[in-house]
Amino acid sequence: GPVALPRERHPQRCTFAAEDPEHLLGTLTVAFDGPDGLNCDGLFGAEISRLRAVGARVCEFSRLAVDVEPAQSSGVLTALFHAAYTLAHLDCACDTLLMEVHPRHVRYYERMFGVDVLSAERHHPGVNAPAVLLSLSLPQVAALASRAASAVGDFTAHAAAAIP
Repeated sequence: GPVALPRERHPQRCTFAAEDPEHLLGTLTVAFDGPDGLNCDGLFGAEISRLRAVGARVCEFSRLAVDVEPAQSSGVLTALFHAAYTLAHLDCACDTLLMEVHPRHVRYYERMFGVDVLSAERHHPGVNAPAVLLSLSLPQVAALASRAASAVGDFTAHAAAAIP
């Protein structure tokens, strides 16, 4: 049956869920910059401060989880990124996407989305693993967004919590 996600109560975050009629396939959270900063500020504060200093409107994509067969995973990921991009860039005017990822995932994000690596590898104490900071210019994502429309498939991505 349908899967209920907990309602998120943080004013700077919105979680998207991709699902087919019977299953939750994946989630992705968009965090917006504000007085509390972003989660990635804890490990990569200097790099993010430099972006803010030149006027970047930053947001963070995090809490990505996909639970599907490998053949379906890139479509689910693309649907989630498309929904998150629409909110972050088109609706909220963010221009720079940030993501903390394990170094073994960097090549995938470079190939799939054209991200840039902004930092050297660091140890992330919260997950006891290495991490790097990735960045993507959201104004350059229009081509990816149009490609996403054809890759979405038979599932939808929707917000599990709205920004107040």
